[in-house]
Amino acid sequence: MSDLSRHTSVNVDSASVSPAYIGLVCPKYYLALATLAAASAFAQIPDGLKPYVSEDARVLVLDHVRVIDGTGAAAAEDQRIDIEGGKITRVQSAQLTDAYPAGAKVLDLTGKTVIPGLVGMHEHLFYPTPKGGSDGLAMYGEMADSAPRLYLAAGVTTARTAGSMEPYVDLALKKMIDARQRPGPKLHVTAPYIGDFAGFIPSFTR
Repeated sequence: MSDLSRHTSVNVDSASVSPAYIGLVCPKYYLALATLAAASAFAQIPDGLKPYVSEDARVLVLDHVRVIDGTGAAAAEDQRIDIEGGKITRVQSAQLTDAYPAGAKVLDLTGKTVIPGLVGMHEHLFYPTPKGGSDGLAMYGEMADSAPRLYLAAGVTTARTAGSMEPYVDLALKKMIDARQRPGPKLHVTAPYIGDFAGFIPSFTR
């Protein structure tokens, strides 16, 4: 699924600021484009997010990009995207001679592709930990720090978890992201598991 939102964002290296609704696909790797919500588009970037933001211009133009809009339509080549005050205000052919918005920072992104942010519908904030030998128990560790940034780096700007190991940690993390204290996608947090899985994953026991 894709996040077809009115809001967009400024660029980040390997993570982004929620909510972020536009992605940039590079030839050999993927970058999530960071966006600040329109309501905070003119606010100072919090210190905790500054390391992840590389473009914070009030008016930004993504020039000469390929656009995939997520509707199933064919990709549109050589497009120009104008972003003003945290919102996409115009998408048009880069071949048109319309003037750039006043004060815009123009990025020549020839060879890059812009897509909507992805909506992950079955995501986790935990990951299997190493077993203590071939007969070790299957255990899972919370990834509250790295998981949100990894999702953003993969273009996921909205994520719904599908079960939780540490529900209160997940809820606290969501609050921090919403408050712009930590980078991460917009999170929809689900409840913990009820009972273990097939009787051999203690982490699932409640």
